[in-house]
Amino acid sequence: MTTFEDLLIKELNEQIASRKDALASGNGINDYAEYRHIVGVHSGLTLALNTFKSLAKKYSEYDDE
Repeated sequence: MTTFEDLLIKELNEQIASRKDALASGNGINDYAEYRHIVGVHSGLTLALNTFKSLAKKYSEYDDE
C-alpha cells in the first residue's frame, strides 16, 4: 500500500531530479538569474525532503513507544 509519506518523498525526488537535469543540461536557463532561481528551488526542495524524512523518522520512533 502506498502511503502519503511514500507519495510525498517520490514527488519531491522527481522535482529535485528535474531541477538537477535542467542544471546539468542548461535547458531553460537563459541567464544568471534563472540559474540562481533553479539552484534556489533545488536547495529548497532538498531541504524540504530531508526535513520531512527526519520528522517522519522521529514520528515513527515516537509512535512505536
